[in-house]
Amino acid sequence: MTKVLNVKKKMAIDLRKQGKSYGEIMNQLDILSKGTLSFWFRDIELGIKARNRLRRLTSQSKEKNLTEFNKRRTAAIIRENNIIYKDAEQEIGRLSKRDLLMIGTSLYWGGGCK
Repeated sequence: MTKVLNVKKKMAIDLRKQGKSYGEIMNQLDILSKGTLSFWFRDIELGIKARNRLRRLTSQSKEKNLTEFNKRRTAAIIRENNIIYKDAEQEIGRLSKRDLLMIGTSLYWGGGCK
């Protein structure tokens, strides 16, 4: 078991020096813990190519995650707004032209000089 572990550790260190991410190494070597990798890599000095690759991967990941987050958030806001609109429509009912005139006038007057 120790021999297999030492082989995996050496392979993991070699992959890390090539600029592979923890996730890539875990998938390739079937390692279950980032903590294990972190322990193995604690004294490793990465070259400039490896650091640049990891920076690029991190940047791409952040951008992708932000885009996905914004899509989910926009969809959730649209759903919430539709629910609020329907609830308000049921509670208020139809507004007459006079109602709209009074509301608009009140908003205009309330604007004032701030």
